[in-house]
Amino acid sequence: MDNRRIQTGEHTGNFRCFILSGGDYTTKVIACYVVFNEEENIARSIRSVKAYVDGVVIVDACFKSNTKYGAEITHSTDNTMDAAIDACKDIPLEYIEAHTRLNEQEARNLYLRCIEEGDWALYIDGDEVLYGEYSSINSMFKDIHQGVYNECISCRVYTEVIKYAGMGVDMPRREFDENPIINTCGFMSKLFRMKKGHHYITEGRVTEHAIYDKDDVLVTTGMLNRTCSFFIINHHLRQSHESYQNDGVWALNQRPWDKKST
Repeated sequence: MDNRRIQTGEHTGNFRCFILSGGDYTTKVIACYVVFNEEENIARSIRSVKAYVDGVVIVDACFKSNTKYGAEITHSTDNTMDAAIDACKDIPLEYIEAHTRLNEQEARNLYLRCIEEGDWALYIDGDEVLYGEYSSINSMFKDIHQGVYNECISCRVYTEVIKYAGMGVDMPRREFDENPIINTCGFMSKLFRMKKGHHYITEGRVTEHAIYDKDDVLVTTGMLNRTCSFFIINHHLRQSHESYQNDGVWALNQRPWDKKST
């Protein structure tokens, strides 16, 4: 069944929301995205999670910190929305398109508003892909639906970077095309159960894995967090040179003796 596009109008004058429904909208686990110009990546990312989730929420926003684009650019200038719609033909999608510049926490709090209390959010970037053995991951999501897990779940996150002595923002195109590709690995909270008052902080450095409760106590940490080693996210997959520079990512130099003289 094809999705149906419904324009619900302006919300506080700052964004508009398209709700696209494809069947029953009784959701339990929702994949949550904040994207900007992810036309080339978003479909593959959605396809990697759609076997496990009950719906998708996408906030399309250009952050206030993005100085590459003029202030009039508030959301994607490419075909990110069309690519997301095509990828979600058989699952519900809620697409929120910002009409003003947002901070990261403002954008992420928008998708939290779409999650019902007691349901779970899987937050994932538009250039991330889920890997792992299907039966194990599917069993984990069944356990989530049945209430086996408590508050949040951490998974492995592999970040693909280019080996380079410096900041990604300074990397020349030739080195982006030719230098070795390496990966770093760590654990990050990627799934959490929504409760009333859950939010991202509005001050300080915002990270997508730091969710706070109504009393500003960090939720996604400590004894509340289950670790899942077979649930793997690959970050920065197929990233463009422009995107790599814009992120300002440290392109890690694993061997200090290779570092170029300055």
